[in-house]
Amino acid sequence: MHPLCFIDYQRMHQGASLRFAHKAYDTIVANAADLKLRHLLIPHGSTITPKKQKVVIPAEFAGLGNFTYLCIGLYQFGVMSKILLTLGWSGTGDSLNYLPTFELAHSMYRLGQDVNLLVTDQTELPEPARRGDARDWVRTVRHDYRTSFCFSRNMCAYLNEHEFDIYHTHGLGTHLNHMTCATARRLHRPYLITPYCLLRDYKPAPRSGIARRIYRGVFMRKDFEQASCLRAINQEEADGLRCMGIKAPIAVIPWPSRVPSFLDQAIARGRRWTAENPSRKRIALIIVDIEGNPVRKVIDAFTAVAEDDSELLLLDFGYVRSTEFARELIRERGLRNVKVVDHTDDFDNFSLLASCCATVIPTHHLYMGTALSHTLLCETPAICIHSPEWEDVPAMDCGWWCPNDQQSMESFISAAMMMDPALIDKKGANGRRLIMREYAADVIAGRMIRLYDWLLGKADKPGYVI
Repeated sequence: MHPLCFIDYQRMHQGASLRFAHKAYDTIVANAADLKLRHLLIPHGSTITPKKQKVVIPAEFAGLGNFTYLCIGLYQFGVMSKILLTLGWSGTGDSLNYLPTFELAHSMYRLGQDVNLLVTDQTELPEPARRGDARDWVRTVRHDYRTSFCFSRNMCAYLNEHEFDIYHTHGLGTHLNHMTCATARRLHRPYLITPYCLLRDYKPAPRSGIARRIYRGVFMRKDFEQASCLRAINQEEADGLRCMGIKAPIAVIPWPSRVPSFLDQAIARGRRWTAENPSRKRIALIIVDIEGNPVRKVIDAFTAVAEDDSELLLLDFGYVRSTEFARELIRERGLRNVKVVDHTDDFDNFSLLASCCATVIPTHHLYMGTALSHTLLCETPAICIHSPEWEDVPAMDCGWWCPNDQQSMESFISAAMMMDPALIDKKGANGRRLIMREYAADVIAGRMIRLYDWLLGKADKPGYVI
């Protein structure tokens, strides 16, 4: 399989790049039938025009301009590599693995890959898997999980009956994770493990005595030691894996950020509210912690500096089972300018984010990356506790690192509400540019595909593998 053909949109106006783009396009179109071309993508507003082949422009790309990349052609010679992704647990409660893995799989499928995501028939499919093309990349077996290890005969049967070129398991601590690795070793195929921060933050169901010792000492240890590669979502996690004695290559590839098709419309609605209410200032908080301590911290800081006509919006994106703890806190204090917005529609939540002066992210919670991604995509600056995963936030001038104390948070919230709207818009535009260039789902999928090609001997070692 030839490497994917990526060309920077900004370079399309240079003569040499444009000639190369046309040559690549002509080659792909001429051979589309023989090569079983699945997609042909061109950028919004490109000077390349379709000839004999129908051109598909995904709605997510429209209007992104220089902040996206161009995939002129996806083509193959010979047999395309077959990729299997597995989840350590397919319940929606494990959203840390659940949502990013579905988004990654769907993005790789959109980039023309033969990707297969294995789940059970009781899995509540998220938005990417409810589309019409899901049957082409989602594979289901009858749910038969047993015990806290999630033993499954049906998963084992599927792994025994189907062979893939590369295996990639997400999560830790379940039978499926181990069986994915064991199957790859039996077939002498490369396999990857994505812990998704589980090594540091995730605490599995209590397992005591001999069961825990057997799993960690036999299964998990062997799976890690013999892995072809591990995937860390940031440099901090990669360093932690090295400290554990992991000698396998480690690819640093961050969370994939979904860019919704309605993003521009949601931002426009938020901007209209801001223009119609110039004296009213909003601050947002995306609720990710059910214990409520970070919520209480932000409420205290906001109420200490807020004007009478300002608002604090506590937005529920579905990451907690209930927002009652926040409502009870508001009732106890009789707060009229603090509101809980239940999760009903992502469009409404994105619109509300776009109407705010800033979003406060006061915790190192596992969903910090997702909350920050939503914020920056909505062109809203972020006030967040420092995290090595997001070193680019101050560097790109799209937000601020805030010390983890009450007085500092009060100062940053007050400064955001008093900031010139033009400066807020500038910081917001920088944030969206950062996400589209470094963290958008299709960008992350492209990096993952390049990693697979390297492990299969089809490409050079990527620079993000250490």
